[in-house]
Amino acid sequence: SKKEWTDMGVKEEVYDMLKKEINDINNYMDTTTFYKQLLLDSYRSAQQEYQEKNNSLHSE
Repeated sequence: SKKEWTDMGVKEEVYDMLKKEINDINNYMDTTTFYKQLLLDSYRSAQQEYQEKNNSLHSE
């Protein structure tokens, strides 16, 4: 908690700044993970669609 950090000698401004930085990093990582998953899902969907079209062409 903030009190624990300030009791150890960390200034409130430094604590607040670090907390904001960590929050920004976590948000970035969450967003990056979300978009990676979105790209993977799109790729898999396109790959599956390609396979299905390819299979239907060869089965005729």
